[in-house]
Amino acid sequence: MTDAARDRLIADVKVLMADADEIIKAMASATGEKAVELADKLRINMRNARDKMADMQVLVTDKAKVAARVTDDYVHD
Repeated sequence: MTDAARDRLIADVKVLMADADEIIKAMASATGEKAVELADKLRINMRNARDKMADMQVLVTDKAKVAARVTDDYVHD
């Protein structure tokens, strides 16, 4: 993972946490349709975060596999 990708992921997680905190506080006093709307917003934010984390996991896994292959080739040479 590049430094820029890591920094972007950290920033995204911080934004998600701030948004989630704000939504949870608003839900405490919300009722009816507003509560449903806030819960939907939280679900969307969480799904987006999960998707970003999955993408990063694939990227990190791919890079680790490449590094392992290069290391293996080096050791065998």
